[in-house]
Amino acid sequence: MTAGPAQLFISYRRDDTAGYARALNGLLAQQFGADRVFIDVDDIHAGQPFDQVIAQALGGASVLLVLIGPRWLAPQADGLPRLHSAGDFVHRELAAGLAGGLQLIPLLF
Repeated sequence: MTAGPAQLFISYRRDDTAGYARALNGLLAQQFGADRVFIDVDDIHAGQPFDQVIAQALGGASVLLVLIGPRWLAPQADGLPRLHSAGDFVHRELAAGLAGGLQLIPLLF
């Protein structure tokens, strides 16, 4: 992020809804300004600690947009979805957003 904390945080799985996340980011950036929308691929730069930048962006957000595609809950090798793992970044984003009182908006694709 370049100009202060984002107010809209886009959470998605790259292998599931990356194209939708990109398109949504573009539309939201046009409407609200790029500095008010957080998407990892644009706002985390080389050498920055991924988890710290995510936590900071979530702390500055008021809305968590959760993109849910057909493979969002696909089982992994152990038979459980990644979302069930506390180490999964989408899990962590959702947990932090809920704990922080963000308005969570699921978007089904």
